Amino acid sequence: MSAISILSIVMGVIMVYAGIFAIIFMPTFIPIFERQAGYTLPIPFQAMMNLFIFLTAIGAVMTVSGIGLWRMKAWGWWLTIISYSISLGRLIQSQVAEMVVAPLQLAMFTIQVAFSILILGYLITKRRYFAVKLPHKGVLSTEKAKEVE
Repeated sequence: MSAISILSIVMGVIMVYAGIFAIIFMPTFIPIFERQAGYTLPIPFQAMMNLFIFLTAIGAVMTVSGIGLWRMKAWGWWLTIISYSISLGRLIQSQVAEMVVAPLQLAMFTIQVAFSILILGYLITKRRYFAVKLPHKGVLSTEKAKEVE
C-alpha cells in the first residue's frame, strides 16, 4: 500500500505545481508561442485555464488521498478511487477528442490507462484493509431494526 500512497502523493504534488505554474505563466507564454508558431491555439484561452484549474484541483485531491492511503484510512481509499477514476475518464476523453494515432502517443496512452486500471483494481480488491464496507442489499438499518423489535 505504501507504494501506491507515495505514487499518489508524488503525482498529486507534480500536478499541483504544474497547474499553478501553468496558471501563473500561461498568459505570458501563449502570445509568445502564437507569434513564434505563426498560428493561434485551437483551444480558447479560458478553456485552457479551466483545464489547468481542474488538473490542479485533481492534483490536490490525489495528494490528500495519498496521505489517507498512507495512514490506511477509509476516506483515503475513497478519495483515491474517485481521483483515479476522474483522471482515467479525463485521459480517455482527451484521447478520443484528439483522435491522434501517433505511435508514441498511443503507446503512452495505453500505458497510462493500463496503469490506472491496475491501481484501481488493486485498491478495489484490497478494500478490506481500509475497513471500507460497501452497502449490502437486505441489511436492515439501525432505525428499521429498532422498529422491528
